[in-house]
Amino acid sequence: MDVYDSFIECYNANREKIATKTRKGAILDLHHFEIKGDLSLVSVYVGDIFKETTTRPIKLNLAFGYVIKTLADEKFKYYHPSNNNPFLLNTKLIQTTEDESDLVSMLAPDNILEFVYSSALESSWVVHAIVSCGVRVYKMTS
Repeated sequence: MDVYDSFIECYNANREKIATKTRKGAILDLHHFEIKGDLSLVSVYVGDIFKETTTRPIKLNLAFGYVIKTLADEKFKYYHPSNNNPFLLNTKLIQTTEDESDLVSMLAPDNILEFVYSSALESSWVVHAIVSCGVRVYKMTS
């Protein structure tokens, strides 16, 4: 089996975990988006969240899911979006459209790539592809 086939096998085995879905709650909404490496989609999806979340203020943070591979034998596994590796150091408070714009500007593909590739993984694993994004939206009470 070549590298491409191994990657596809891993992706397909984790398709349910990677797929786009939303779970809404009274206090916390969890959004998960399949991005298939198209990092420009992240700001689009976050913009959609702002449009559908009408209450303010909210707090928000993101994490990315990627397929990683070993350096030695090119085996793949899915690394899911996790609170253990958030994109923002602190959850971002969103109260105004200016706050929304500030966050969207932080989500430039180059910033995401820099974050993901500087994230600490076990030394024998490297990021092969960024395939998903998880967004946690905390609804605040005024």
